[in-house]
Amino acid sequence: MLALRLLYRDWRGGELRLLALALIIAVAAVTGVSWLADRVAGATEARAADLLAADRAVEYPRRIPDDWQADAESRGLTTARTAVFPTVVLNDAASRLVSAKAVSDRYPLRGSLRIQPRAGAEEVVPDGIPAPGTAWIESRLLGLLDVSVGDTLEIGAQTLEVAGILSFEPDRGQGFGGLAPRLMFNHADLAATELIGEGSRVRHKLLLAGPRPALDGFTDQLVAREGNAVEIERPSEQGRGASEIIEQAKRFLGLAALLTVIVAGVAVLLTVRHYAERQITGVAVMRAIGATRRQVLGLVIGKLLWLGLFAGAIGAGLGYLLHLGMLALVAELL
Repeated sequence: MLALRLLYRDWRGGELRLLALALIIAVAAVTGVSWLADRVAGATEARAADLLAADRAVEYPRRIPDDWQADAESRGLTTARTAVFPTVVLNDAASRLVSAKAVSDRYPLRGSLRIQPRAGAEEVVPDGIPAPGTAWIESRLLGLLDVSVGDTLEIGAQTLEVAGILSFEPDRGQGFGGLAPRLMFNHADLAATELIGEGSRVRHKLLLAGPRPALDGFTDQLVAREGNAVEIERPSEQGRGASEIIEQAKRFLGLAALLTVIVAGVAVLLTVRHYAERQITGVAVMRAIGATRRQVLGLVIGKLLWLGLFAGAIGAGLGYLLHLGMLALVAELL
């Protein structure tokens, strides 16, 4: 308490104001940039989960075993299945190579689908997935196969009715496979197509959503048991170009905060030298009236600790407001 009273006396004397201001600016710069970087990283991860349609995806070259899905759900995770493969669809005499995608209930776990009930209609978010016996197709297929909503297509041994036009899916793949028009249908119709067998070029996925500890526990156990047979996809692996840009921005913001700290440090050094010179007389008086070296050192350290506490609290509050201001400036971009 004596250190606190001495600090108050020095503050009223004007000896600490520049030092406190330098500390406040340094703390505000570091905390503001750190909070902004965390918010940007969180928003990027959430958007990446939408691009994956899940918090985690398990890819397997064969049909996903039922016990995997049961194990995941017993851990409190939400699951869905997908199967993507190239095939040819027929409409009378017309045929076209498509990228077929079978999806189960609850797909997508993150993000949302958008369809058009008919050509030229407004996009809507569907309540679920295509009903058994129906399919959604991309608009390109309407002209390529000369079909419209309500017509039927043959996919393998199964006939599906076109029930809508697929305009957006969150986890649409990139690369060569993503160039073919999409045909999405219910996973319950997959076996009836008779297209999946030994050697089929199909990508089976088990989509997972839920708490991170449960996700990590399930996937770690699966990798330990199956080895390289399974591939785990994470949101951080989606949109790597955007992730690199975000990482560069974080480094740039960190550099700006570091330069601010350096400038504040110079101000601290200049102020501390003057402040130390002003303390010589007071220290001499305390020693003259019997204060020990340890007591004097304790008082000086105590004053600096109180100063750091107050300046740090004010700087952190200003840093929080600063990060809100910077976030408002870049909110539209994010």
